[in-house]
Amino acid sequence: MLTINTNYWNIILRFFSTIIAILCIPVFIRVGQEDPNNMHVIVWKFKAIHMLYFIILVFVFFVFTIVRSLLGIIKVQADDKTGTIIFTTFFLKRIISTGDLENYFVLTHTNAFKEWKGLLLFSKDNKSFQLAGQNLKSIENFEDYLVKKGITCLGERTMKFPFN
Repeated sequence: MLTINTNYWNIILRFFSTIIAILCIPVFIRVGQEDPNNMHVIVWKFKAIHMLYFIILVFVFFVFTIVRSLLGIIKVQADDKTGTIIFTTFFLKRIISTGDLENYFVLTHTNAFKEWKGLLLFSKDNKSFQLAGQNLKSIENFEDYLVKKGITCLGERTMKFPFN
């Protein structure tokens, strides 16, 4: 049985980043409500209140992307004897047959600190499963498993983590 374990340190870091960002949003809203003259012009026709709305919007988007990434697949188990693959998230477990996988893409995502690898798997019934290195350790081992099983690689793509 091949098991791809969870990348716990990265998930814990993203969890605490989410909590800090959520705590910052009410602070920005409160600061915006305290100053009734927050309508002074900073730059040509750009008012300070617009900058505050922009900052709140950026933080909300940041929280959304982190929460979305935490809801992805965090553990993969492939069993040669039964021919099944188990994808585990925080809330559910999906079991599919190895024969149901049709093809896959190798994904890469580069941020300021590191390059992450991933896989985008497609089943015969047009469902997709994204395995991201941010959530999983040793994606390369699972890619070797797919090659051994004869599943077609369609090439490389850039990962738009967490939105593939």
